[in-house]
Amino acid sequence: MAQDDLRSLKPELPLAYAAALPAKVQDRLRYPAERIEEIRRLAIKHTDVEIAEWFSRRGQRRSRGKRFTGKMIGWIRYKHRIPDWFGLLRLFIGRLRAFFLERLHRRGGF
Repeated sequence: MAQDDLRSLKPELPLAYAAALPAKVQDRLRYPAERIEEIRRLAIKHTDVEIAEWFSRRGQRRSRGKRFTGKMIGWIRYKHRIPDWFGLLRLFIGRLRAFFLERLHRRGGF
């Protein structure tokens, strides 16, 4: 059978039936793009816990109705590839500190 013949056998649903179907579970639980962009904007200057407290003060809840936590904000950042600026800064400072301590130790400064 030709490809066109197979397409003609597939029944098409009228548009009215398609609109009446409920949303998929993953679509109902997905965070709106506005919330993700707000997290992206806040993540530059705030930690995950501070962002969670910000949402809690505003009365916003997670997709299942629970309060936001720092771990949940961290998961959202991970899933949407939002960088953890404070984590990178802590890592940089830690490595810089180790570098200078090693130099002091080599000189006999300790």
